[in-house]
Amino acid sequence: MNCLDFRRLCLVEPASREPRVYLHLYHCPACRAYRKRVLQAENELNSVMSVSVPEGLGQKIVFDAEMTSQQRHPRFIWQAIAASVVLAVTIGIGLGIARFAPDVVPTLAMHIADDPLHMSPPQFDASQRLDQVMRHLGGVWQGSKPAITHATVCLLNKRAAAHLVVAGDKGPVTVFLLPGFSARAQHDVVVDGQLAAVQRLGDGSIALFGYPGENFADIAAHFDDSIHWNHEIARLRYDLHIASK
Repeated sequence: MNCLDFRRLCLVEPASREPRVYLHLYHCPACRAYRKRVLQAENELNSVMSVSVPEGLGQKIVFDAEMTSQQRHPRFIWQAIAASVVLAVTIGIGLGIARFAPDVVPTLAMHIADDPLHMSPPQFDASQRLDQVMRHLGGVWQGSKPAITHATVCLLNKRAAAHLVVAGDKGPVTVFLLPGFSARAQHDVVVDGQLAAVQRLGDGSIALFGYPGENFADIAAHFDDSIHWNHEIARLRYDLHIASK
């Protein structure tokens, strides 16, 4: 596949996971950047077009215009006002939580597209590299290790994070460890043809990407049981890593 063929396919199916596509991406930085721009534009368009409304919100805020005389009683009116205030506060709190817990899935998906680590040959010393990554982030791996093929440190949202690849039941699973970073929890999200999930991991977050049908729960539980974070060291590592850039 040459660059022209790749870009024609990218315009039709930018999230294609064909082996020939990843093979070309691995050898062509220009096309990796091109695909990243296409996927970013598509994600921005989807985010603009998809506006979600909380379930049952309409029924909660729309009142019957033809209230009975009993409903017009001042006591009922004050009850309705109080209920509206409670509802507004609840919605405000929910929106506040969502605002302060960012959605990292699109950013991580673009990072994978720009750096398809799982397409490179397995690291023969991936298990030892995992220990190095943990030390760099201020963590310690305790217990048995997963079938890991790649382990490295990358910079995400100006923070050092672990970028790992482990063997899953359906194929390679990309795992991001984000210590000290609270990302928005998500489950069974499909982005760029991949299944994605994000959940809490200690005082941070873990994000997983893989093929549809993959069992993320067992993988995340293994990481949760095996990692111990020293958060003071982790924060220091963030500062040192950022300062070195």
